[in-house]
Amino acid sequence: MEAKILALNTGPQTADLLQRVITDSGYAFFTAAAAEKDLDGPFPCEPDLLVLESSGSGAAEIGWIEAVKKRFPDAQVAVLADEPDLKQTMMRLKDRADEFLAKPVDPTHLEIVLTRTQKAAARKARIKQLESTPSREDPSQISGLLETERFIIVKQLVDKMSHFIGQIARDVDDGVHYFHSTPYFVAIHDCDLKVVANNTTYQEYFGNRVGASSWDIYHGKAAEPDNCPVWRTVETGMVQRNKAVVKYAGGKKAPVVVHTAPIYNNHGKMELVLEVAAGSKEIRQLRKELRTTQQKYQKLFDEVPDYIAVLDRKFRITAINRRFQEEFGDRTGGSFFDIFSKKTFSENDCPLAQTLDDGKARHVETELLTRDNRKFNVMLSTAAVHDIGSHVFQIIVIFKDVTKLRRLEDNLSTLGLMFSVISHNIKGILTGLDAGLYHIDYGFYKNVPGRIEEGLEVATLMTERIRKLVLDVLYYAKPRELEVQRVDIAELADDVCRQVWPKMGARDIAFVCDVDPEPGTFEADRDIFRSVLINLLENAMEACMDPHLERELQVCFSVSRQGDNVRFAITDNGPGMDAEQKDQIFSKFYSTKGSRGTGLGLFIAQKVVAQHGGQIHVESEPGEGTRFTVTMPAAAGANA
Repeated sequence: MEAKILALNTGPQTADLLQRVITDSGYAFFTAAAAEKDLDGPFPCEPDLLVLESSGSGAAEIGWIEAVKKRFPDAQVAVLADEPDLKQTMMRLKDRADEFLAKPVDPTHLEIVLTRTQKAAARKARIKQLESTPSREDPSQISGLLETERFIIVKQLVDKMSHFIGQIARDVDDGVHYFHSTPYFVAIHDCDLKVVANNTTYQEYFGNRVGASSWDIYHGKAAEPDNCPVWRTVETGMVQRNKAVVKYAGGKKAPVVVHTAPIYNNHGKMELVLEVAAGSKEIRQLRKELRTTQQKYQKLFDEVPDYIAVLDRKFRITAINRRFQEEFGDRTGGSFFDIFSKKTFSENDCPLAQTLDDGKARHVETELLTRDNRKFNVMLSTAAVHDIGSHVFQIIVIFKDVTKLRRLEDNLSTLGLMFSVISHNIKGILTGLDAGLYHIDYGFYKNVPGRIEEGLEVATLMTERIRKLVLDVLYYAKPRELEVQRVDIAELADDVCRQVWPKMGARDIAFVCDVDPEPGTFEADRDIFRSVLINLLENAMEACMDPHLERELQVCFSVSRQGDNVRFAITDNGPGMDAEQKDQIFSKFYSTKGSRGTGLGLFIAQKVVAQHGGQIHVESEPGEGTRFTVTMPAAAGANA
């Protein structure tokens, strides 16, 4: 007989796996939706096994199972659940489901369930056949066959219980360790206090005692018929928990904790008793050894200088080391992405998800962004943690903060570039000084005053360039704190104009200074901000010195008060800039002046303005000139 398996409420990925394994095993596979209207309508088959994917809604799942059971009383039910939720699902549906499978589904485990389903379907078909044709069979023979089938079912019940306990242990701290290292004795007894079936561990310690008395394995008072744990459940009909002493087959005695529970038939009558016993001494010893081992490895775990976190399949943190806790606090139980932004990784390139998916380690250098916008340059590694079924149920995330190292590398790279730029500038200045000295020398020896004047002008220009270069480098190398004071705007504008006016005049550039009447005061570091304005005006002057310009040259400097802000505007009618130049104008070491500029002036100007809480904006078009606008808050203290 071919068993029929019906998948209910399964997702596409799970359904594909089920179909592949079930059809390869020679069984018929069907699917159905879980909507209420679908459950009331015709089913694609009369299932021997219903496979239901848990949705987390207990009421809905119970309704689906009851609806199917009502129509197909003989159908078995297997429930699929994510491994972290498996224990909770078991507890919720233990009275209604026959099998539980962890997702992702293990094909071997699924094949075992299918084999049990096939055998159960064959048994039920045989029983129905015997019950439907009683006149053709000897009644005693039918009774014997039914009893045999009954004992086979009980034996499978014991095996299922052992598997059930193992599944629960998998979700309990150290449960797997205890379950496989401690004797768990599982047996089924009838109400006449006879052993009906037992598991392999029971047989290993006591022998195959099917048919023996329920009290034979015990020592002391529990070895008496009316004192053994099974009798107490038969007598009271209640679940019992007792401490007792058992005798192993070799004669050794050991204390155990015994749990017994009644098993009722369809008519509500107690028919069997389930007995589960565990060696208490072994558990205590294992707990002690495990605690010692945990303490030892926890110390090693905490001493690792990197950040370490252990995550489950939903990225919840299950363990952290001391370094992680010191930096981010005790986040155990919370999500990893409650600390770090999910934007850290793209949807298809998350090393955490990849390791959970394929179990392979990942090593990447990336930037972690915290929820409070702190950035960490890290070397991040992930490693999978497998359970006894080789499924990935946790991952270890280790990352080393290399932010300072990357900053150092960036600073060293910047330093190298700065030396290159400065050297190039100094070379150009020295060439200019050589030319100026040549003119002075020639004028003295040949008595040509014009040459002397020309040489002095070149030397003065080169000296000014040296001064500006040195000031830029000093400010970049060692930024200073602002010394904010109340500054008279008109007085500052007058000082700046008097500083640059002679230079403009010497180069035939018309200089216009336009200051609002009574602009008042604002808060700033006067000396530093004065340098910024002079730097912008000198840049405008040098832009107008382009030899290709054939028009009257002009630089305008305007100052105005606009509410709580002060606006300084520097406008020239020089060659202007294209879009690419505007995008890079404030970048470190970028200059439109070639060998005549360091590329630090505008970078420092923007930095100073930002320190004051202000903004600097540039407008320019090729051939149309350039306009720099500096907007400063009147009260810099709150924004600086």
